[in-house]
Amino acid sequence: MGERIAVFSDVHGNTTALEAVYQDSIKQKVDKYWFLGDLFSPGPGAQDLWDLFKQINPEICIRGNWDDLFLNALRGVVDTDRTSLVYISKLAQTLSERLDANEVTSTIKKWPIREETRVRDIRVGLTHNLPDLNYGQALYPTEKQRNFNELFDGNQNLDLAIYAHVHHPLMRYSSDEQFVLNPGSVGQPFFEIYPMQKTAALQTQ
Repeated sequence: MGERIAVFSDVHGNTTALEAVYQDSIKQKVDKYWFLGDLFSPGPGAQDLWDLFKQINPEICIRGNWDDLFLNALRGVVDTDRTSLVYISKLAQTLSERLDANEVTSTIKKWPIREETRVRDIRVGLTHNLPDLNYGQALYPTEKQRNFNELFDGNQNLDLAIYAHVHHPLMRYSSDEQFVLNPGSVGQPFFEIYPMQKTAALQTQ
């Protein structure tokens, strides 16, 4: 019998949206979860969000760029030449006072930025952005085809690459016709036509 896998990412502190996604996934009889990064900020979710995330208990977790920014801020690593990063660091410092920062940081820093797994005979690569870079704009939906081919660099045997980061649901192919999927964002969807929280559901047979 097959299984259903919910793939989600980019919660960005939106506890309400994640709760809605979780309740829907229960109705859809999801068997397991994969999380592709960016759990906290700029939304207000703190310990309540972390407790919900632990309840969901994803089988795979990938570390996103905002996860790294959170870790760096608590280590005092801040690029003061960029006002946006100063702002994000201040968010992280405030957030750390509203949750069990030791538990959260010790968990998040163990998350990799890429993971490979297999679902039946399908070989799947999971990343937040590019396999070796969890930030940047290389994989925005309007970018060049060669950028999406990089999702398979280092492992041409993958059948499917799933990434996050751009907050847009996406479905396309590499130049070698490998499948590329983006579930969109739970907490900050940028998809103007249908701006609601997004996840992807994989069903095996």
